[in-house]
Amino acid sequence: MKTKSLILAIAIIAVNCNILNAQTSKGKFLLGELSYIELMGNGVMGSTNLGYSTFQTKSDGDNDSSKDKMFSLNIVPRAGYFVIDNLAIGLDVFLATESYKTMDDSYKSTSTFFAAGPFVRYYIPTQKVLPFAEVNYSIGSRKSKSEFDGSESYSSNNAIKLYGAGLGLAIPIGEKVLFDAMAGYHAYVIKDKENNDNNERFVAGTIGLKLGFSVFLGSK
Repeated sequence: MKTKSLILAIAIIAVNCNILNAQTSKGKFLLGELSYIELMGNGVMGSTNLGYSTFQTKSDGDNDSSKDKMFSLNIVPRAGYFVIDNLAIGLDVFLATESYKTMDDSYKSTSTFFAAGPFVRYYIPTQKVLPFAEVNYSIGSRKSKSEFDGSESYSSNNAIKLYGAGLGLAIPIGEKVLFDAMAGYHAYVIKDKENNDNNERFVAGTIGLKLGFSVFLGSK
């Protein structure tokens, strides 16, 4: 009985391993969607991360306090191709929106983001999960509109770059679908598009998470 159970366990592990290895074999396609979540940083990356935040300010000797609100949402659809076993190269499309307003509505701002660029991901074939390493680089633009005390709105247009690298795990939740969780460093660079003579730029970095799903397509 013990021998049969051991053989069955080995067979199940072997099948799972073969399924995972087959999904990352040369010629397969990878389709996925990710979202950024900030873990550590200076807060500036919040505009390109997923979340809802409130900011409370209170002066000494003043019992009144106010809460400003920020909402940000991003999605990163992607498509890739396994050029060799376990190595996928593809394209990310970064889409995001952000809204911010003070409690008294004296200041409001909205921003939209678009960027696209390549990513490279390498999977390490194992039995139950797939560890992986990834690097990515995207360029695009941010368009913002702000209004202060009901005055005429102000618009700006900025060039942006997004790049990063990290390590993660892909956890199977079906024969072709995996849940992705990757921790790493992400950077955000912004420069004014409307002032080409000004070489000044702003760079912010954070330690964060990418969470999402990947689907593997292609013949077995």
